[in-house]
Amino acid sequence: MKKTLYIMQDGQLKRKDNSLYFENEGMRKFIPVEDTNDIYVFGEVDVSKRFLEFASQKEICVHYFNYHGYYMGTYYPREHLNSGHVILKQAEHYIDRGKRLVLAKIFVKGSIEQMKRVIKYYRSRGT
Repeated sequence: MKKTLYIMQDGQLKRKDNSLYFENEGMRKFIPVEDTNDIYVFGEVDVSKRFLEFASQKEICVHYFNYHGYYMGTYYPREHLNSGHVILKQAEHYIDRGKRLVLAKIFVKGSIEQMKRVIKYYRSRGT
């Protein structure tokens, strides 16, 4: 299962060869592209065009949040969820109240699980 990466610090997201990395003030952390599904950016982060090209190839979405943690937008790779089949399935689930309720429950459960992961991550770091 692919993982979600959270970036809370200021820095730069870059590409080097077939790798992505986050860099700030003397620290460079490589991002395992094959194991990464999403990157959530909360800090002031500069992104290079080469980074976005490679993230697109690997179908990695990059989500941006402002200083206060409010969602600003998402960079979606061009082919990511861009088919008419997905739109038809979304409409089908929207029309059927039962399917909508099932999806809503799944979203809430997923959100709770993600919150648990974030808490576990920061507990393990001691912050």
